Amino acid sequence: MSEPAPEADGRVRTVAVPTGIGEALIELADQRLSAPSGHGKYFLIHGASGSSRTWDRIVSHPFARRGAAIIACIDLPGWGATSAVLPAGATLADMRDAVIACLDVLDERTGSNDPWHLVGHSMGGLLALEVAASVPDRIRGVTAVSPSASGVIASVSHPWRTLTGGRHGGGLPALVLLAGGLRPFSRLERFPPGLVRFAIRIGLMRLLVSPLFRHPRRIPFETVRQLGFEMRPRSFRAATESIVGYDIGRWRRIESPLTTIEGDRDVFVGEQDAEGVAVVLPATHRVVIADCGHFPHVEHATTVAGLIWRPVPSP
Repeated sequence: MSEPAPEADGRVRTVAVPTGIGEALIELADQRLSAPSGHGKYFLIHGASGSSRTWDRIVSHPFARRGAAIIACIDLPGWGATSAVLPAGATLADMRDAVIACLDVLDERTGSNDPWHLVGHSMGGLLALEVAASVPDRIRGVTAVSPSASGVIASVSHPWRTLTGGRHGGGLPALVLLAGGLRPFSRLERFPPGLVRFAIRIGLMRLLVSPLFRHPRRIPFETVRQLGFEMRPRSFRAATESIVGYDIGRWRRIESPLTTIEGDRDVFVGEQDAEGVAVVLPATHRVVIADCGHFPHVEHATTVAGLIWRPVPSP
């Protein structure tokens, strides 16, 4: 990460964790291992087109210093800086188990058995909720940023119905088109670096990532560059296929508070997603950010940082 929150000794550790689907990498910052009550442990999970660097502007925000004792950001196997090749047929349960394996290692490394606050973006939001449903006693809270839920699951489960019915039918055509556009490249772990550099140089990369943002021209160049180099077509396809037919009713097992954050102009998460979460977890605190796309933590970093790094009440 570019400006990660420092540990108590001023350093950030990269922790490699073996999992059933390959090695995961964690950027771990121990800020205050003896933090006062209300400051907790945070584990941040990227989406299908990101990495631990997705959270650069959040973990480097001054609010992080006041709100967290331990911050950990993951590169899931098959994403980011990992050398892992996501196995064919990898499931959401496999990814969930990889996250839980990381929590096990971090608890041992930090010497803390306190519960975690999970933060996830897009598919990472769905994954955070699945983890919270699987090990509810280990989770203190969940913040899901643009989380994939009912609308996303229906769209990837029934792509043709989504394309013919459109967004007015509750589907997400933009998501189906993105997944379809990447399908011819789904054998690739990464796009060739030379091709990415060329696309960045001629301005094509900013055009390609523009659907992710409400105001793509305002997005920093480094963010556009990062998205280009970090796109993993094979892992993206595996992620979308892993949630086909997923039952969000599992989330009724969640015992911790949930906050969802979404942009009002997001074409990859729709109203049906928010409605699905509200039906399953009616106590959800929903925040909708105006004039914002699929990456609220990039377009409105201070607002999102303020929501994430608030002290968590003691259980």
